Amino acid sequence: MASDQQSVGLNGEKQEDTEPVEYVFTVHLGHKRNADADKNVWVSLNSHFGETSGNVLLENFFRKDFDGDLRYHARATGKYLYDVDYIKLWLDTSLPSNDAWHVHRIDALCKATGMRLKFPFNMWIKPNQSYTICHLATSIPTHDKFPGKREQDLCEARKTYMLVDGMDGMPPQIKKLPSDEEYDSQQKATLAYEGLDLAKNAFWDKVLSAKWEKLSDLKDVYCKIFPKPSDVNPNIWQEDSFFGSQRLVGANPSVIQQCTKVPSQLGVKADMLKPFLEGMDLKAAIKAKRIFVVDYNILEGVPCAPPYKGKEWKLCAPIGLFFVNKAKELMPIAIQLFQKPSKTNPVFLPSDPKYTWMMAKLWFNHADSTYQESYAHLGSTHLLMEGIDVVTHRNLAKTHPIFKLLAPHFLYLLAINTLARTMLINPGGFVDKIMSCGQVGMREIIRKQLPNWRMDTQGTLPNDLKNRKVEADVLPRYYFRDDAMLVYEAIKTYVEKYVAVYYTDKPTPDSTLSAVYNDSEIQAWIKALVAPIQPTNGGCGLKGVPLDKSGDSISTTAQLTQILTSIIFTCSVGHAVVNFPQYEQYGFQPAAPLSMSGTPPTNKTALTEEDIMKAIPSKERTLTEMLLMKLLSTRNTNLLGNFEHIYIVDPPAVAVVNMFRDDLKKIAATIENRNKERSTPYHWASPKYIPNAISI
Repeated sequence: MASDQQSVGLNGEKQEDTEPVEYVFTVHLGHKRNADADKNVWVSLNSHFGETSGNVLLENFFRKDFDGDLRYHARATGKYLYDVDYIKLWLDTSLPSNDAWHVHRIDALCKATGMRLKFPFNMWIKPNQSYTICHLATSIPTHDKFPGKREQDLCEARKTYMLVDGMDGMPPQIKKLPSDEEYDSQQKATLAYEGLDLAKNAFWDKVLSAKWEKLSDLKDVYCKIFPKPSDVNPNIWQEDSFFGSQRLVGANPSVIQQCTKVPSQLGVKADMLKPFLEGMDLKAAIKAKRIFVVDYNILEGVPCAPPYKGKEWKLCAPIGLFFVNKAKELMPIAIQLFQKPSKTNPVFLPSDPKYTWMMAKLWFNHADSTYQESYAHLGSTHLLMEGIDVVTHRNLAKTHPIFKLLAPHFLYLLAINTLARTMLINPGGFVDKIMSCGQVGMREIIRKQLPNWRMDTQGTLPNDLKNRKVEADVLPRYYFRDDAMLVYEAIKTYVEKYVAVYYTDKPTPDSTLSAVYNDSEIQAWIKALVAPIQPTNGGCGLKGVPLDKSGDSISTTAQLTQILTSIIFTCSVGHAVVNFPQYEQYGFQPAAPLSMSGTPPTNKTALTEEDIMKAIPSKERTLTEMLLMKLLSTRNTNLLGNFEHIYIVDPPAVAVVNMFRDDLKKIAATIENRNKERSTPYHWASPKYIPNAISI
């Protein structure tokens, strides 16, 4: 403070210390049930010089001023302060309403000087406790003005965010969903499930009254509630060009890779494929980088769901070869449905009888969609990121700048995963009802494949593309790659600039080591990310995290940037491209069946349309699949960069966020222009379609 008698305001005028001034408080309530409950709330503004505004009544039980937008304004008078460092808040417990109160942020305006202050809370305020929040509330541990309070908050977080082994080789998961993580729209989501179930009943007689008779009957399932997927009609899904494009712009775009050598387990011979290579021989086509492969060896031996109404489910572990033709279309040229070649496991070719080739493609896509739902969607986004979410809460204080960077990208993740474990991947849940593999097979696929995930390969898009040898000059019309790379680079730039606000690689004034290395919370977080999974409060067991030679620490901003970019990209783009195209891809069941009836073909005997109809699941199973895909493809949160909750309030960091938003707008415009020139527009990697987090 200034002298005992007077202080200088921000606009230069003198203010008497004892003169009361008017403060306007804007209280932003969290989007939680009962967040707006009536309370008497007391606050005081304070400086580290011991000055205080005095106790100010912020809200009165009988004079509620709630404006309907989860925030309200309160005016109060208090002692003028030149320097305000922190706010104290507590609830008046003398009133009947004595529940906790969720506060997102409190803004304060001093009317006399125009001084504006922001105090981020992002927490439940409980009775009989006092809460102290600094202005802007963003600091690394060594700069925190209340280190004791910071450690106390972390201790509480470790009690609330308990990480447990997912059991049987599954990723670690939250032990119990914390109240702060509840799905704010949980009632709405439940109603959506119930509403869709009612829709199923409403169309029961119309859709389920008879068996499928012919393929064209499938179009009859579409109605106002279930619109026809834009890229599918009763004929296009049968075309080889559409089948090939599904590897590039479908719901599972990160599996295809360049074929530099025909897999030894694939029983093809060069002369078999020559008719489909436009005059080239196989060796020349491989050398010209025009042959690509999808190999689902990971599915070999995966169990299926229990028999349903006497039907046993089957699952293939296929291999497919694809060729880029002169028209730059990716065309299938060979499909083998199981890994070991034999007389009963032939290589199917486009020259085979029409419905025999169609059946081979159906079983291949059945394997593809099984892998997509099990690993590409659930395993490597939802479940993998859950452990990272939990250890972030356990090791980074809410005032830590890196916590604030990551928090918007974890929104509702724990809630939706908890909901999924009770409705989707539980015994008898939706997965058992629509997928041949059932929840047992789904878990087995995750157990087998997730240990192969590495942050520096699958978790880093440029490296993943390089490892699969599908860079921009190789595979045409790979719109996922082209668009997702734009957003990846924008996220990386955003993270680099944000990290630079708080860290430098130069030694700190009191150490020969960098600020990143000296950040105790960051180092604890890194240790938790790479630590082995244990039954209780172990680590995430991540591989490929960029580390120092010690194996459990980092020391550079580049290492921190790579880790954060991988997490944010996975939670946003990585999830969006495998989740939101699902109805477009799976809403027309034969285009990518999640279950198949009967047995995969074991020879090239000519099949009929009737055989195809028998292989396609029942109307009941088809409609149930449509119901789930329609729900999962629905966006219910804000788009990337437009955060629901404002964690970042530090002005230099806010400037970085604004630059990120500008970059995303430019990328969205670029992709929109690209789509005007594409035969089939690809929307899923555009910022216009990518939410911040895995919330559905």
